[in-house]
Amino acid sequence: MTAEAELYDLPVADIDPNPENPRQIFRPAADERLAESIDTSGVLVPVYVYRKDDKYVLIDGERRWRQAQHLGLETIPALVRAAAPEATENIVEMFNIHLVRAQWEDMPTAIALGKVIDRTKVTDLDELKKLTGLSKEKIKDYQLILDLPKRYQDAIREGLPMNFFVELEENVIRPLARQRPVLYSQFTADTIRDSFLAKRDAGNLPDIVDLRKMRPIIKQAADDAGGLESESRLDAVVKDLISNPARSIDETFTDVALAAVELDRLAAAARSLISAVDRLIRVTEGSADDRTQLRSVVAETLDALATRAQALE
Repeated sequence: MTAEAELYDLPVADIDPNPENPRQIFRPAADERLAESIDTSGVLVPVYVYRKDDKYVLIDGERRWRQAQHLGLETIPALVRAAAPEATENIVEMFNIHLVRAQWEDMPTAIALGKVIDRTKVTDLDELKKLTGLSKEKIKDYQLILDLPKRYQDAIREGLPMNFFVELEENVIRPLARQRPVLYSQFTADTIRDSFLAKRDAGNLPDIVDLRKMRPIIKQAADDAGGLESESRLDAVVKDLISNPARSIDETFTDVALAAVELDRLAAAARSLISAVDRLIRVTEGSADDRTQLRSVVAETLDALATRAQALE
């Protein structure tokens, strides 16, 4: 807490909620558990408030205050801040308090972050991290959903994971715009979002992480085209994946991009193996036994690879 505070028992009726509290959604099951705890043991953690005229405004503890009201408690322990916070300090302080509490819902957190940025004019990710305690990755994710049209933000409020839109942006929208701009020009970002929401609703996107398989499919189409303005035989596949809710990403990935992905992994493993051999050549210098063993391992590996190379002819 950024200001001195004194502990009092305040009348529950004299406390008002903070209109800027990012905790806008209160889950009944969690509230019931809290009510049972308060009914049994009382309010063990004081709420945190500041005085405003003849009443008090919450900075922290709205769930405890709500349940105290529900249980008909007349008073509640409260830490009273010595001075009312400035508008920016109010919301930043709530961010820092809630770092050690249950996480806020994504959409309210994004809105609160937007207020911090608007009031402080801070846009640097490192500075925002210091102000809010959020990771830079989370800040970028929240900024992304702040830019979404309202209907998608409403879907997040109603329970659609924020990561659906994050994964879609990182693995479909941006790669398509960057690697297959001609194909991307046939859609808008919103039509792509709507199409994959329809795919999800149809049961053909059972796991959000399946969206990550779109990136290698798009890359395979780009490699096949050989140029940004050239056509690819896989463009029709990518277009159908976007437009057709019945088309499975997983099955298409297996048919189109699995071999390419595995080849990339094999190439990386081969480079790693060569580096390991080079390193061992250096560290075994002066040890005849170690050199003999290394020579044997390399020879066995080369023989095994030669046999598999013959199978490819």
